[in-house]
Amino acid sequence: MTQQEPIKNMEDSLAIVRGLTFVGGYLNAYCFFTRGGAFGTFHTGNIVRVGLSVVQKDSAQFWAAMMPIIGAVVGGILANTLKLTTQEDLSYQRRVIFLQLLTFLAVGLLLSDATNSLVNFVVPMVSMFQLSSFRRARERAHNSTIMTGNLRTFAQLLFEMINKRTKKSVEDFFSYSFTFLSFFFGVVVGGYISVMAGKPAIWACAVVMAMILMFSRNYQTA
Repeated sequence: MTQQEPIKNMEDSLAIVRGLTFVGGYLNAYCFFTRGGAFGTFHTGNIVRVGLSVVQKDSAQFWAAMMPIIGAVVGGILANTLKLTTQEDLSYQRRVIFLQLLTFLAVGLLLSDATNSLVNFVVPMVSMFQLSSFRRARERAHNSTIMTGNLRTFAQLLFEMINKRTKKSVEDFFSYSFTFLSFFFGVVVGGYISVMAGKPAIWACAVVMAMILMFSRNYQTA
């Protein structure tokens, strides 16, 4: 894609996809450090915690891990419902980003531990909006909130670089590596900021969403 070509889908911008992937990692660290050890987008981990709590007969841990899963399911349903009302991908994606921005601003105001269950429902819900709305990085499949499939893609591109040893295979590997590692950077940065700032640390995600909206202002919807 050249700079002259209009971008009609945010997934065509690696900068935006990397920003969203950063947020995906950040939210897991945020919920873990400030909201009782839950994972905001890592639902494989949450499902494991549900299973372990059943074995341990720990009802408190069961519901602590179950709330993010329920929130994610609700988010998936709402995301698909919203998409039915919007024909253009870019308009739909902007609505998703704006909804996340507002949610992150509101969550940062909930300072009581008594609100942790609510936050652990709402954050996975809007994160599922993101996962349902952004499924690729340009032409390559990519998830911005979960990493198992991305790890497979990373390994595949590494193999192709070693096997083919072409300029394109090297460029593809390093380009995707930056996208892949955005999640890790999000976890690390999110962890440090959450430890220092506490519950308002989620406002950093709102800043990223605002930057994405500004970055996409000149994208064409038709």
